[in-house]
Amino acid sequence: MIPVEAALAKILTALTPLGAEEVSVEAALGRVLAEDVAARVTQPPKPVSAMDGYAVKAADVAIVPATLTVIGEAPAGRGFQGMVESGQAVRIFTGAPLPRGADAIVIQEDTERDGDAVIVKEAATAGRHVRRAGLDFRTGDSGIPAGQRLSPADIALAAAMNLATLNVCKRPVIAWVGWMFFWHGVIEEGFKPRSVPLQAGETLTYEDIVRRCGEEPDMVLYLDRSLPPPFIGLESFPCPTCFYCVDSHIHSWYPAYAQAFDLCAVSLRDHMPRFLGQLGEEQIFWLPPSMKEPEKTPPSPESAKEHDLLFVGNV
Repeated sequence: MIPVEAALAKILTALTPLGAEEVSVEAALGRVLAEDVAARVTQPPKPVSAMDGYAVKAADVAIVPATLTVIGEAPAGRGFQGMVESGQAVRIFTGAPLPRGADAIVIQEDTERDGDAVIVKEAATAGRHVRRAGLDFRTGDSGIPAGQRLSPADIALAAAMNLATLNVCKRPVIAWVGWMFFWHGVIEEGFKPRSVPLQAGETLTYEDIVRRCGEEPDMVLYLDRSLPPPFIGLESFPCPTCFYCVDSHIHSWYPAYAQAFDLCAVSLRDHMPRFLGQLGEEQIFWLPPSMKEPEKTPPSPESAKEHDLLFVGNV
């Protein structure tokens, strides 16, 4: 047996990247990013208010209380088109662009409105409660690194960076023949399994597998059915092949058939020596079975029993 790290290195060195494909941002959730992405816009594009309150000149409110004339309003998304002069203020809301001439925001809780005037009760310094242009990112800034599995937060960031599509790694297609061990786990890890229907006593060529998958697979996986592998011309398949042996404690013929596959996974670790007698160390690995299923509704409690005892025989 070799360490897990060494086994993983052997597997990875034998693999060839599948390349990338372009998908929409909303379809990229859970996929692996194929290349670094950079922002196509600056966010925020200009200084904006971080709070509801009043846009002012910091010099006007260095000494408080200070009374200023309210000359207009800056709602979020539209802004105020005029210029703030000394002694003036603009009512502003979170997200609105900072008016020209203003350099600070006084939050509304620190003010008192009196008609067209506002009394500022707390001093503010330049830049107070202002989100400067490019605070989140600027055009060309690196956003998400290649190789990262995209989370909901990554998708939101990509959309904010004005990216409509992303280049992601292609999902390996697995032609899946046999039992459904670890099927759901494989999907969660980014693979694309394709179930290959198989009737009792039926055999499959590579062309049969492609036809039933609907596309060419990147791997053919045969999972223990307690039957000999049903493939014709397996040694000449153009993609890697793998045999997953679960019932090796029942079938002594497994190691012989496993020799035709590129890889062999064995579920029972104490049976590994028997396989190693006919396969090389680089061809075999231990893989405990998993039957992970989607979350299901817990079963309802059993109904109350009518009897506590059951007598069998003569009483």
